[in-house]
Amino acid sequence: ATRSRSRTSASTARTASSMRGMASGAKAADPDMEVFPGALQAAFPGNENGLFKNFTGVRLTEAEAPYLDGLNSHLYCFRNDENGIRRNIHPEAPFSEFWSILADIRFRDANMPGKKIYVTEFGWDSPGGGDDCVHDECVSEKSQAIYGIRAALLLTRLGIDRFHWYFYGDQYAGTLFARSGMHSLNFTPKRSFKAFQAMKTLIGDRYFLGIEREDNEVYIYKFGDADSTVTHYIAWRPDEGDSDQTVSVKFYSPAQPTAAWTLAGIDTLGEKLAVPDYTNGEISLSVSTTPTIIKINQGSALPVELIHFSGRHEKGDNLLQWEIAPGQIWRSATLERATDGIHFNPIHQRSYETGGHFHYTDQLVPPGLIYYRLLFKDANNKDDYSSIVAIKSKASGGFIYPNPVKNHLYINGLPEDTPFWLVNSVGMVVRRGDDLAGSLDCSDLQEGVYYLRVGDWSEVFYKVFD
Repeated sequence: ATRSRSRTSASTARTASSMRGMASGAKAADPDMEVFPGALQAAFPGNENGLFKNFTGVRLTEAEAPYLDGLNSHLYCFRNDENGIRRNIHPEAPFSEFWSILADIRFRDANMPGKKIYVTEFGWDSPGGGDDCVHDECVSEKSQAIYGIRAALLLTRLGIDRFHWYFYGDQYAGTLFARSGMHSLNFTPKRSFKAFQAMKTLIGDRYFLGIEREDNEVYIYKFGDADSTVTHYIAWRPDEGDSDQTVSVKFYSPAQPTAAWTLAGIDTLGEKLAVPDYTNGEISLSVSTTPTIIKINQGSALPVELIHFSGRHEKGDNLLQWEIAPGQIWRSATLERATDGIHFNPIHQRSYETGGHFHYTDQLVPPGLIYYRLLFKDANNKDDYSSIVAIKSKASGGFIYPNPVKNHLYINGLPEDTPFWLVNSVGMVVRRGDDLAGSLDCSDLQEGVYYLRVGDWSEVFYKVFD
């Protein structure tokens, strides 16, 4: 037993020394590079004696801490049921492994104060887009979507600096995590993809400002501007995603609501709701397990109430869309564009409109970042600009086939003498070169998802075996 403990101590010392060497070397080469350890956890000391050997208190000592920018964690909402079978459950559930993040925060505060915490994996397996999901940890497609949104809100509320969904697309294997993608094997977006797109569109530029309510019945969080002006509330019931139960709530708001949406993953702009009641300074609404966003009117400098302004790149064009609150009237609305984010030029104008949905297609835009903003004028010539929307376009004209591929992948529409990178599903570059040559030999690649990058152009393909 003594010899076994000695070998364990020696192994731990070598691991810490290797981490320290790599971290210090990376910082010496590039002081601005962010350096994080592999995924560690501070909640389960017993794991150090098992397969994972990932307990932060052993693996990360004060000698390594100066060279690290923070901690790296993986979070999943696992809990064993009454029969001892591990299940994936909702993120707010007591005793869920999700709350191990609190131990990571305490370790950081005590040993690495001021440094960051990244969650580089979180997510749920679900069916969707034609893919099944049959193992014990699966949840419904609806639950995957709303659990993801609720977990993101919880991590934001806890001050986590960055978090990453694991992973973008479903995999061919039928094991755990193979169905945690936001789109299916045939590239059909699942409800989780649409829910996150809606959240990004509706509150992507807002800050977490505080808790209005957080108990067993309902969670209500406040979001708003950098100057602490509340512009949105988000409310939901902390329960199983497929529950149909609702709860009626009232809470104080400094201004009346102007719009509301749910984030159920049905619509990439959110599912529009009737504007909640506002009486005696209180908002009243019915809340379900699906997060509801409520926008309030806090005296925007714009002469109209702009509910949202967003855009995306599609098939060589940039698609812009915006929504004005009902009953709003203005003299003119001008869409402006810039390639540097500073020098804007008008490209589209509408005059004497009322509230509603509007859109514009900017055709055949060049590759790179393009910036857009809206200028509104009212009847008295009062005017102001919206926030800026930036859209990154890709080089157009390339396509690959066959997909999935077994041996050779063919690339059309791109110059052959073009540098390329081939990246696997965990972000590792597995091949690179200076000449694309019109095709790639994929016979030696392992089965899985790969990303082919050629300048600003990129495509995803699947490698399968014969």
